[in-house]
Amino acid sequence: MIDLPLALGDDSEDLALEEVEQAIPVPNVESVIERLKATQCSCGGAILVKGHALRRRAPHLYWRLTLGCAADVVHETTMVFRADWLST
Repeated sequence: MIDLPLALGDDSEDLALEEVEQAIPVPNVESVIERLKATQCSCGGAILVKGHALRRRAPHLYWRLTLGCAADVVHETTMVFRADWLST
């Protein structure tokens, strides 16, 4: 189980509604890995996970990944996954 710096039921203030609406539901970490393998940077290069954060918007848990280009740090984007399995 991953500890969150929030009391049970508190929503993350820095998780935008747009991120919640566009979050990709995944059943396990293998699904996240498959999505990342299929993702390329806007320049066509490989991506690297530069950072991650867990966020909550009741009743779900979200995993926000910051992605960058393996060849150039200028290209950055985020992917948000609905990952309720992280709380079990």
